[in-house]
Amino acid sequence: MFHFLADDVWRSLSFLRRRKNCTLFHGSSLDKALRNKSVTTVCLFFRPSPREVLKWAESLEALLTNQYGLVVFRHFLRSEFSEENLDFWLAVERFKRIRPLSKMAARATKIYEEY
Repeated sequence: MFHFLADDVWRSLSFLRRRKNCTLFHGSSLDKALRNKSVTTVCLFFRPSPREVLKWAESLEALLTNQYGLVVFRHFLRSEFSEENLDFWLAVERFKRIRPLSKMAARATKIYEEY
């Protein structure tokens, strides 16, 4: 079963194997997202290898810790009208790293009010 999932991910993300640069399909919204100035450096210098992309099928954490994967996943979530779920998860992950602990209450309140 895992083999079929990996094959599906491999085919779905085949654009990563075919392209030498960041342009995907001219005019696509993913292409525009990857050309955004805030992700240009990520796209040009941190393009994942096919092996790394296959790890995304095994681990959501592997996807979310890869900047390129995060851009692609955010694009997908936006198309499903659920981008705020990723924003919430990222806010909680940042919350877990807050030091000193005295700042946690204020940050927790901010997360609660925002989401």
